[in-house]
Amino acid sequence: MKGTIGFYGTWRAPINSDIYQLAEEIGAIAARRGHVVLTGAYSGIMEAAPKGARQVGGRTSGYAWSALESLLTPNAFLDEVITFSALEDRLARVVADADVCVFFPGRTGTIAELALATEMRAKGEMHFPLVLIGEFWESFFEWLERSNTALGFPSDSMSAGELRVRIDTAEQFDQFLRKYEHHWY
Repeated sequence: MKGTIGFYGTWRAPINSDIYQLAEEIGAIAARRGHVVLTGAYSGIMEAAPKGARQVGGRTSGYAWSALESLLTPNAFLDEVITFSALEDRLARVVADADVCVFFPGRTGTIAELALATEMRAKGEMHFPLVLIGEFWESFFEWLERSNTALGFPSDSMSAGELRVRIDTAEQFDQFLRKYEHHWY
């Protein structure tokens, strides 16, 4: 295996939605290229990426939270499930254990993961751009740059080429991997 690619996004993405299908396709691409697919373990995007990976014989891993055991069960496409008792531990590990982070539309959990990954990338703990699917997260980075400006920080530290890359198609994700993955090892 080459490395681990983390997938983040809503647990509410329906199976027939465009974002579910795209996550499935990108999960398959990651697996074909020899990467482990890591998610938060549940439905929606967290199911679609490992589903795609498993369809092509890839390895998958999911990080669950014990407080959700009565509400949600980990999806059936995970080779391993690690359950955390503390939410903050789960959030930290699902980001820190990924070599690359791929963000689909999501809500508060995905925002927490994106904020942590952004901070880790900005501080040099992660070395590759964050992959943002579509334009959904652009307002997050616009807010961050406005906040930096208001606080007197230079905005050039948040330049798109350094910190993040926008992906709209599975083909663009494959091109992203071709460009960056040889730097990981």
